[in-house]
Amino acid sequence: MKRFLKWMTILGVLVSVAGLGMIAAGAAMGGTRYVVWALKDTVWRRGYDWDHWHGIMNEIPEVFVVHQEMEDVTLGEKHIEITIPRELENGELLVKDEISFENVREIEVEMFGNVMWKESDELKEGQIRIQKCNDGEDYRYGQKRDKLKILPETYPKGVLNSIVILVPAGTRLQEIHVKANVGEFWADRLQAGEISLESNAAQVTVLHVQSDQLELEARAGVIDCRAEDVREVYAECDMGQISLGLKGKMEDFSYELECDAGQILFGGSDGGNQGVHWEKEIENPGGKNVELECRAGVIAVDYWDGQAAE
Repeated sequence: MKRFLKWMTILGVLVSVAGLGMIAAGAAMGGTRYVVWALKDTVWRRGYDWDHWHGIMNEIPEVFVVHQEMEDVTLGEKHIEITIPRELENGELLVKDEISFENVREIEVEMFGNVMWKESDELKEGQIRIQKCNDGEDYRYGQKRDKLKILPETYPKGVLNSIVILVPAGTRLQEIHVKANVGEFWADRLQAGEISLESNAAQVTVLHVQSDQLELEARAGVIDCRAEDVREVYAECDMGQISLGLKGKMEDFSYELECDAGQILFGGSDGGNQGVHWEKEIENPGGKNVELECRAGVIAVDYWDGQAAE
C-alpha cells in the first residue's frame, strides 16, 4: 500500500510538471497571439479593420492635405455655404457608376473616405441614388425592408474613396445614422425623425438640420452642425470638437451640462465653462432640451435667428 501511494505521489508530481510545461509553452507560443487577438477585437469594435489598420496612419496625412485645401467652416451669425472638395468642383473626381434603391426610410452609413449628401429634384419619395466616384470606391450596399446600409469593405483600399448620396429634395427620413471613421462627410440638408452623427477621426459638416432627436458624438474628430429645427439634442465629446449652431435664443432651450477636463462655450464666449469636473442644469420653458457631455474636447454652442447676415 505504501509503495502504491509512493508511486502515485511520484506520478502526480510528473503530471504537474508536465502540465506546467504545457502552460509555459502555451504562454510562450499563444500568449502573444491572445494579446493580438484582444487588440484586433478592440480595434474592430472601434470601427477599424485590423489588416488595414497598419496603413491608416500613413494615409491620414493625405486626408489632412484635403483639409488644408478646403475653406474653413465656422459657425456664427453669417450664412454658411457648404464646402465641397476641390477635386469634385474642378472635375478631377468623376462618377464611374450609379446604384439606386427604392422605398428607403432609414439610412445607416459607416465610412472610410469622403461622402457627400445631396438633394435631387429628379428623385421621388423613397428613392435613393448612390454615385460612385473614380478614386477607389469600395463600399458594400444592402437594403433590408426600408433600411439601407452603406458599409466599408472588409479590406478597404484607401481612405479617400468618395461617394455621393442623392436623396429626394425636401425628403424627411425616419432615421439617419452616420459613423465617420476617417475622411469627410458633407450634407447641405439633413431631415429625419432621428439623426445621429459620430466622428472618430473625421470631419463632419452638416447644415440645415431638422430632427426630433439629434445626437452628436466626436471621439477624436470634428463635427460642425447647424440645426434649424430640433427638439432634443445630445452631444458627447471625448477628445474632439463639436460646433453646434441652434436656431433661436439660448433661453429657448433647457440644458443638462457635464464637463470633465474639456470646455463648453456658449454664444461665442471666450471663457466658457471649463473642467476639472462640474455638472449643471438650466431649466427654461421653451420645451426643447440640450444635453452636453464634454470629457477632454471642446463643445461650442452658438445661436442664430435664421436670417443670413449681409
